Order: sequence, then structure tokens, then C-alpha cells
Amino acid sequence: MKCQAITRAGGKCVRPAVKGAKRCLLHTPGCAAQIGRKGGLRRRVFNPENLAPLEAPASAEDIAKYMAVTLVEVRSARLDPRLANSLAQIGMVFLKALEHGNLEKRIAALEKGPA
Repeated sequence: MKCQAITRAGGKCVRPAVKGAKRCLLHTPGCAAQIGRKGGLRRRVFNPENLAPLEAPASAEDIAKYMAVTLVEVRSARLDPRLANSLAQIGMVFLKALEHGNLEKRIAALEKGPA
């Protein structure tokens, strides 16, 4: 069943009605404000003061530890998931750089030949 509310433009709302009601969520009194609050909470401004300071990573183990800390901070709502996504991407780039550095060292050792 379609929503029976009239839009601001004067037309009929095209959204489906809530089960057992005649209107959609946006046209049910109080629901639009509740939906807006949820969206606002989801987009709240990140505060870096809540995060523990970390040293710069030097190894793949350090990255693994930092990703574990990031996971815990996201789950406890201390870290924005979008920032955690960025940190994960940066961590992957760091791991690739470590891998390439190790390969370059091995190639240089092979090119040098037996000592």
C-alpha cells in the first residue's frame, strides 16, 4: 500500500506505507525527526582526543596490532568507521612498501653473488 500523505509540492507521496499504517516513515508524526537524529549521529564529527597515541609502525606486526586497536575503537564507537577505512587502506600501502623493500634487499643480495 502507498503512503496517503500529500507532499509539499501538492502531489501524492510515492513511498510505501508502514505496515499497519496509512503513511510512510517520513510522513508518520515524529518518525522523520527520529530518522534525522540517527543520520546526524552517524555523521558526527570525529574527536581525535579520545584516541590513544601510537608510535609509527616499523613492521607488519605493528600494523596488525594497530588494526586490532582500530577494530576495538570502531566497535566501541570511539573511532569513525570512515576514518578506520582510511587507516586500513594506509596500512595496506605500508605493508606493500615493506614487501617491496624486502624484495629489493633480496634481489640486491642475489645480484651481489656469493661472498
